[in-house]
Amino acid sequence: KCACGAETRHLTCGERRFQCTKVCGKTLACGQHTCELVCHAGPCGGCPFEGVRTCPCGKHTYPELSCLDKPPTCGMTCGKLLPCGQHRCQDRCHTGDCATCRATVTKECRCGKTTKEVLCS
Repeated sequence: KCACGAETRHLTCGERRFQCTKVCGKTLACGQHTCELVCHAGPCGGCPFEGVRTCPCGKHTYPELSCLDKPPTCGMTCGKLLPCGQHRCQDRCHTGDCATCRATVTKECRCGKTTKEVLCS
Protein backbone atom coordinates (compact mmCIF):
# COMPACT_ATOMS: atom_id res chain seq x y z
CA LYS A 1 0.00 0.00 0.00
CA CYS A 2 1.02 3.58 -0.55
CA ALA A 3 1.76 5.87 2.40
CA CYS A 4 -1.83 7.13 2.65
CA GLY A 5 -3.39 3.71 2.02
CA ALA A 6 -5.36 4.72 -1.09
CA GLU A 7 -3.53 2.52 -3.64
CA THR A 8 -1.99 -0.92 -3.61
CA ARG A 9 0.66 -2.16 -6.02
CA HIS A 10 3.34 -4.84 -6.20
CA LEU A 11 6.78 -3.48 -5.39
CA THR A 12 9.98 -4.63 -7.01
CA CYS A 13 12.79 -5.99 -4.89
CA GLY A 14 14.46 -3.12 -3.05
CA GLU A 15 11.42 -0.84 -3.08
CA ARG A 16 10.01 -0.30 0.36
CA ARG A 17 7.27 2.26 -0.12
CA PHE A 18 5.64 4.33 -2.79
CA GLN A 19 3.53 7.44 -2.82
CA CYS A 20 0.45 7.85 -4.96
CA THR A 21 -0.63 11.24 -6.30
CA LYS A 22 -3.87 11.46 -4.32
CA VAL A 23 -4.59 13.89 -1.50
CA CYS A 24 -4.14 12.17 1.87
CA GLY A 25 -7.64 12.98 3.14
CA LYS A 26 -7.16 11.61 6.67
CA THR A 27 -9.10 13.38 9.42
CA LEU A 28 -6.87 15.78 11.33
CA ALA A 29 -6.60 15.85 15.14
CA CYS A 30 -9.25 18.59 15.33
CA GLY A 31 -11.78 16.05 14.00
CA GLN A 32 -13.29 18.65 11.67
CA HIS A 33 -10.91 18.98 8.72
CA THR A 34 -8.96 16.61 6.49
CA CYS A 35 -5.31 16.53 5.46
CA GLU A 36 -4.73 18.33 2.15
CA LEU A 37 -1.17 17.02 1.66
CA VAL A 38 -0.42 14.63 -1.19
CA CYS A 39 0.13 11.00 -0.09
CA HIS A 40 2.71 10.99 2.71
CA ALA A 41 4.13 8.85 5.49
CA GLY A 42 3.95 9.87 9.13
CA PRO A 43 1.57 12.22 10.91
CA CYS A 44 -0.46 14.77 8.99
CA GLY A 45 0.33 17.67 11.30
CA GLY A 46 -1.98 20.16 12.92
CA CYS A 47 -5.09 21.74 11.52
CA PRO A 48 -4.14 24.78 9.39
CA PHE A 49 -7.18 26.63 10.74
CA GLU A 50 -6.09 26.44 14.41
CA GLY A 51 -3.81 28.77 16.33
CA VAL A 52 -3.22 32.47 15.78
CA ARG A 53 -5.63 33.86 13.20
CA THR A 54 -6.38 37.36 11.99
CA CYS A 55 -9.52 39.36 11.36
CA PRO A 56 -10.54 39.72 7.69
CA CYS A 57 -8.53 42.95 7.21
CA GLY A 58 -5.45 41.43 8.88
CA LYS A 59 -4.93 44.18 11.48
CA HIS A 60 -5.84 42.21 14.63
CA THR A 61 -4.73 38.76 15.70
CA TYR A 62 -6.78 36.33 17.74
CA PRO A 63 -4.62 33.67 19.42
CA GLU A 64 -5.92 30.20 20.09
CA LEU A 65 -9.13 30.35 18.09
CA SER A 66 -10.73 26.98 17.43
CA CYS A 67 -10.65 25.94 13.80
CA LEU A 68 -14.46 26.13 13.88
CA ASP A 69 -14.56 29.76 15.03
CA LYS A 70 -14.49 32.48 12.41
CA PRO A 71 -12.25 35.37 13.42
CA PRO A 72 -14.42 38.39 14.23
CA THR A 73 -14.21 41.67 12.37
CA CYS A 74 -12.19 44.29 14.26
CA GLY A 75 -14.14 47.42 13.36
CA MET A 76 -11.15 49.24 11.87
CA THR A 77 -10.97 50.54 8.30
CA CYS A 78 -10.23 47.66 5.91
CA GLY A 79 -7.49 49.39 3.92
CA LYS A 80 -6.99 46.63 1.33
CA LEU A 81 -6.01 47.77 -2.16
CA LEU A 82 -9.07 47.86 -4.42
CA PRO A 83 -9.15 46.21 -7.87
CA CYS A 84 -8.57 49.65 -9.46
CA GLY A 85 -5.03 49.41 -8.06
CA GLN A 86 -5.03 53.07 -6.98
CA HIS A 87 -7.30 53.36 -3.94
CA ARG A 88 -7.85 51.48 -0.70
CA CYS A 89 -11.08 50.13 0.79
CA GLN A 90 -12.62 52.63 3.21
CA ASP A 91 -15.23 50.21 4.61
CA ARG A 92 -14.95 48.74 8.11
CA CYS A 93 -13.21 45.36 8.44
CA HIS A 94 -15.38 42.88 6.52
CA THR A 95 -15.50 39.39 5.09
CA GLY A 96 -15.67 38.79 1.36
CA ASP A 97 -14.47 40.99 -1.46
CA CYS A 98 -14.17 44.74 -1.10
CA ALA A 99 -16.77 46.86 -2.90
CA THR A 100 -15.92 48.58 -6.17
CA CYS A 101 -13.96 51.81 -5.91
CA ARG A 102 -16.17 54.80 -5.09
CA ALA A 103 -13.43 57.43 -5.21
CA THR A 104 -13.87 60.33 -7.61
CA VAL A 105 -11.08 61.07 -10.04
CA THR A 106 -10.55 63.84 -12.54
CA LYS A 107 -10.57 62.65 -16.15
CA GLU A 108 -9.23 64.84 -18.89
CA CYS A 109 -10.59 65.00 -22.42
CA ARG A 110 -8.20 63.82 -25.13
CA CYS A 111 -7.84 67.39 -26.37
CA GLY A 112 -6.73 68.43 -22.87
CA LYS A 113 -9.14 71.36 -22.62
CA THR A 114 -11.94 69.79 -20.60
CA THR A 115 -11.91 67.85 -17.30
CA LYS A 116 -14.68 65.96 -15.56
CA GLU A 117 -15.12 64.35 -12.12
CA VAL A 118 -16.09 60.66 -12.46
CA LEU A 119 -16.13 57.54 -10.28
CA CYS A 120 -12.87 55.63 -10.45
CA SER A 121 -14.40 52.23 -11.25
